Amino acid sequence: GKEKSTEVKLTSDIKDELQNIKNALAKPAVIFKTGGKKPTKELLESWIGRVGWKHVGEEIPKDCAGEPMVPFMTLFIKELPYIPDAIKHIELLTVFLSVETLEEAVLEDGDFLIRTYSSLENLQPCDWYTDYVKAFPLTPKLITDDYPAWDSEDIPETLRKRILELERNEGINYFDDIIGDDECYHKIGGYPSYIQSGIVLEGYEFVFQITYDEKANFCFGDAGNIYFFYNKDENRWRVHYDYY
Repeated sequence: GKEKSTEVKLTSDIKDELQNIKNALAKPAVIFKTGGKKPTKELLESWIGRVGWKHVGEEIPKDCAGEPMVPFMTLFIKELPYIPDAIKHIELLTVFLSVETLEEAVLEDGDFLIRTYSSLENLQPCDWYTDYVKAFPLTPKLITDDYPAWDSEDIPETLRKRILELERNEGINYFDDIIGDDECYHKIGGYPSYIQSGIVLEGYEFVFQITYDEKANFCFGDAGNIYFFYNKDENRWRVHYDYY
C-alpha cells in the first residue's frame, strides 16, 4: 500500500459509507501459502514447481516449438473453501508453461497449457519437477475481502466517482482505507492483482493468478504476475501478465 502523510479523522457517516463501499466491492478468494508444512504428495495437496497427477497416457506437453513444457503448478479445486462458479465442474487443474516464457518473461496464448480434471477418479501419481522453480506444497486459506486494483475495470463507475470524491473532500485513500493489505498471493477467485492497468476479456472470467514467489525462487519479469481467465462455454483459457 501507499504511505499516509497525515492521519485523517473520519466522521462516523464517512466510516459507514466506506464500509458500504468495501462490502459492495469485496469478493471471496482462496490464497495459497508456499511451504510451511510437511509434503505428503497425496490427493488434494496443491503444489508450485511440481505436477503430481495425470491420466493414463498423459505425458509432459510440448510447446509450439516442440520443446517440453515446464510442469509448473498443481491446483486441487475440490474441497477448497471457495470455488468460483466458472470452475465448479473442475476438481483439479495442472499448469504447464513454456521454457521461453520463464526465461524471457513473455507469455502468449500458445505458451501455456492447463489440463483440467472433472473427477479425481482414475488419476495416476506422477512426479514432474522443474529446474526453474523450487517445489513446495501450497496451503490454501480463505479470505472474504479481496478488492480490485484501482487501475482496472473491476470498480463500477458510480463507486469509482464516489471514491474520488471522498479522496478529494475527506482525505481518504483507496489503498489505505479500502484495500488495506494489498500483498500479492497465488490466488483462486477474487480479483486480478494488477500491477499495470487492468484489462477486459469479454466472455472470460478471472479464475486464478500466479505471482512472484521468493520462497519458490520464482520471479516473472520484475516481480510480475500471471492471470488466467476462463470461458466456460468455450472451455477455453486466456492469459494476461504484467510486472513492474
